[in-house]
Amino acid sequence: MNKVGILIDSCCEFDEKWLKKINGDLVPLVFSDGNGKTYNDDKIEITRDILFDKQSHGLIFKSASTPLGILMDKITDLLKTNHHVVYFPVSSGLSTQFSNGKLMEEEFGDKLVVVKTASAVAVNKWIIDDFVKNINSGVEILEAKEIAEEEYKNTATLFSLDKVEGLARSGRGTKLIIDAMKVLKLKPIIELYTKIHFGGIGKKFENIIDRMIKKIKKIWGNAKLNSDSITNVAILDGGIEKSKLQIIKNKLISAFGIKSEKIENVYFPLIVLIHTLKGAYGIQIKSNMKREILKWED
Repeated sequence: MNKVGILIDSCCEFDEKWLKKINGDLVPLVFSDGNGKTYNDDKIEITRDILFDKQSHGLIFKSASTPLGILMDKITDLLKTNHHVVYFPVSSGLSTQFSNGKLMEEEFGDKLVVVKTASAVAVNKWIIDDFVKNINSGVEILEAKEIAEEEYKNTATLFSLDKVEGLARSGRGTKLIIDAMKVLKLKPIIELYTKIHFGGIGKKFENIIDRMIKKIKKIWGNAKLNSDSITNVAILDGGIEKSKLQIIKNKLISAFGIKSEKIENVYFPLIVLIHTLKGAYGIQIKSNMKREILKWED
C-alpha cells in the first residue's frame, strides 16, 4: 500500500501520465449547457473545440462543484490503495470545492488532508510536484501541506480575455463595468490569487501583455525576478492564435531573461473557458521568492 494518494480537480493542469507519476486521481468539476445537458470536466465528455463551437451557437454554460457523493467515492477508492489522501482543489476562494473537501475531512478523519490552495491550472501542478517530492524525501504529510500552502505566496496568475460577456454571467463583474468595457472595447486584466481581483484594463493585445508583466514585477516589489529566481513559467492559452502565443513568449524572455524551453504552453481548463469564452490568455509564474504584494485593491 502507498503512503499518499493525490486527488485533484479539473482546474489543475493534468494528463494521465502525470496523474500516474504522482499516484493521483481526478475528481472532475461539472458544468451544464442551456439545454440542460451536464458534462464532467474530464477532457473526455467534451473537448475544447466542441465547447467553443457550442458557445459560438449561443449556448450558455454554468459551472458547479463536484457532487459530494462523487467526491466521497473518489476519496474512498484512493484509500483502498493508500494510507492517506491529500486533496488539492481549485483555489479556496473561487469554489465550494474546498469547503466540500473540509466536510469530507470530518467524514474521513486524519486519512484525508485538504490543502488550502490559492490558484489553479499550472500553479497547482507545480506545487503538487513539490509536495510529492517532499513526501518522497520523508517530510511528514501535515508539514508538506503547510509548505505547499505557503508556496502559493511564491506565485502569480494574471489573465485577460477577448470577450467580457462571460464575466457578467458568472458574477465576476458588475453589469455597469462590463457594459462600459464593451462600448470602449477595453479588456480587463485579472489576477487570480485566492480570489479574482481586477488589476487594470487595456485595449491592444501587446499593451495588455506589457501591463501584465509590469504587474508581475510590482507583485514581487524590490525582489528582482530573473532566470535564477523564476522556477516555472506558463502561458495560458484559451484559444488564441499561435502568433499571439509567440508574442507572449518573446515578451517574457525579454522581461526576465528566461530561456524559451522553460516556458510551458498550457490550455485553460474547460471549466474556466465557459466563463472567459474563446480568446482568453494569461501568464503564470512561480518563483523561489515570496511575493511582496499578496493582493492589490480591486
